Formats: sequence, structure tokens, C-alpha cells
Amino acid sequence: MSLQNFKNRYRQPILVLSLGMVLLVISIAAIRPLRSGILSSLEAGREYLLLEAESQMLELEEGDKAGDGDPNGKPRKRGAFSKIVTAPVRLFAGIFKRREKDSLAIRNANGKDIDGMKIIPVQRTKGSAEMMADIDQPPVDADATVAHRAAQTLFDDAVNQYEKGRVDSAIEKLTAATSLTPTFAEAYNLLGVCYDQKRQYQSAQQEYEKALRVERENARYMNNLGYSYFLAGDDGQAIKWFKKGLKESPQDLRLHNNIGMAYGRKGNMSKAREHFIIAVGQAGAHLNLGYLFNQQGEYEEAIRQYQLALNAQPNSLTALGNLAQLYERTGRLREASQVGEQYRRVVAINQQKDQAGEQE
Repeated sequence: MSLQNFKNRYRQPILVLSLGMVLLVISIAAIRPLRSGILSSLEAGREYLLLEAESQMLELEEGDKAGDGDPNGKPRKRGAFSKIVTAPVRLFAGIFKRREKDSLAIRNANGKDIDGMKIIPVQRTKGSAEMMADIDQPPVDADATVAHRAAQTLFDDAVNQYEKGRVDSAIEKLTAATSLTPTFAEAYNLLGVCYDQKRQYQSAQQEYEKALRVERENARYMNNLGYSYFLAGDDGQAIKWFKKGLKESPQDLRLHNNIGMAYGRKGNMSKAREHFIIAVGQAGAHLNLGYLFNQQGEYEEAIRQYQLALNAQPNSLTALGNLAQLYERTGRLREASQVGEQYRRVVAINQQKDQAGEQE
């Protein structure tokens, strides 16, 4: 049998065999551990195989029509014909070659970014000014200096992303920055803030602890760690870290306010009041206590605290607004109407003052 007759006779079975091998590859890909990687490669490989087979068949047919062959009658198109036969084998090898490369990239990403890119919770730090500190003590080594600069760039980008509300993007960049510079305390701190925003408090607390291992006496990191525990509902741990922060920074008003909130939620109102007075003054202390009593359902005590706040600051919109709501909630509608009217008058007066200021 001549080669031409062999090709004409067995061309169709060979194509069927080729497609059968593709189906075999798909069956192997059904094995659970291999399925996801192989199927994605087969999707592209399937079209490649069919198109290549079709083009090679056309090439063979054109060669036959043109009478391709050498003087001895031996065809010169063996390479094209063999490509059809071996296409499934080459496709299968290509799949696993690409899979090996892709899995390596995934392992590298896991090591640097993905493990730290968990998704998380709650607002704590106001503004970005205190996030913008450079890495302490830049390294002298040339390679380390390059890593240092790259980490600082990533950190600056992360701050920008955080301020735009793109918390996941900020987490990605901060994770990369801490991989490049493991002593980058400010990056760990901002990571904690991001995780708090996503309500992943345990992850946030781990990042604050990393920051504190680098800067053990940083009261701001202690405040943020305590606040994370407060957000998570653990008032005991919150108070512990607020106290540590106050030892390092006794005049920090935010720490005093936060520990007052933790004491108040825990039921120790006398301690709460003591810290509130330091943080926000007498009138502010009454406002905070009113808020705490209101949250705990002690409405009459909350009303009393807001009344005391109004005695100290008669035009306090916070006190007036909350007091009107509490009067209405407790069925004291006449008082609610009176306080509501006073609230509207104060708002109108403030608006007139603002307009006059703008005209000047």
C-alpha cells in the first residue's frame, strides 16, 4: 500500500484517535486535585489542537493537488502529517509545562502576598498624617537599600489606596512592603487598621503586635491594638492595652477617651467619667456617659446626663438631638417637642453665622 493510499484510508481514524486522546486528557483532568488547573489549559488547548489539525490537513491536500514530491515519488509533507498524529501528545505535555510554571507563580504569590491578603473591618485612625512616617534607620547595604525604597513606595501607594477606600488593594501593597522590609512597623500598623475596617479583628491584632515588636514603646500602636479589642467586644484586653499606652503617653487624650469608653461599657462608670473629664472636659464627659447609658438601655440616666451636658453647654446640638430622641422613646412627647424646637433654633442660628462668615 502506497503512503498516499495509507493517508487517504486512515486519515479520518487518525483524527478520531487524536480527539479521543483529548477526551482522555479531560478524563484525567476530572481528578479533583488536578481538575482546576488542567481544565483552564484545555479550554485554550482544545481550539489550538483542532485548528492545527485542520490547517495541517488542508496543507496535505494542497500538497497532494500540487503533486508535491521528490523525483523518486517520496512526499515532502511528512512533517505536516506527523504533526496531526502527535498533536494530542504535544498538547498534553504543554498543559503540564504551563501548569508547572503557573503553580510556581502561585506559590511565590502565596509566600509574599496572598497569605497576608485576607479580607477584613472598622475605622479607627483619623487621617493619614500619622501613617506617613518613613521606615526607621534605613539599611546601609545596597541591596537592602533598594528593598527599603521599594517598601516605602509600596507603603505610600497603600496610604493612597486606603484613603480612597480601596482597603484590599492597600492590604496587598502593605503585605508586599513588609515582605521586603520585615521591620517596617508603620506598615504593620496600617495593615491592622485595614483589617479592622474589614472586621477581621484577630488579623488586625496580629499586625499591631508585629508593629510593637519593632517599636515596643509606641503608644499609638498600643491605642490601636486596644481599640481593635474594643471593636471585637473584648473590653478587658482593650483596657489592658489602653493602660499600657497611657504609661508611655499619659497626656494622650484619645487614649483617655478610649479607655473611658471601655470602662463604661464594662459597667465601671466612675472610672469612665474620670478619664472622660481628662479627654473631653466636664460637658463632654456628660455626653459620653449619656451615650453609654443610652446604649445600655438606661434611658432615665442617659436623659440626666444629657441634661447636665446642656447645663454646661446650652446650645449643644449633640445633647439636644439625643435628648429629644430619648424623650420621645420614653413617651415624654411634650418635652420632646420643646427640645426639638430648641434644636431647630440652634441649627438656624448656626447657619446664619456660617453665612455671615462666608460673606465677610
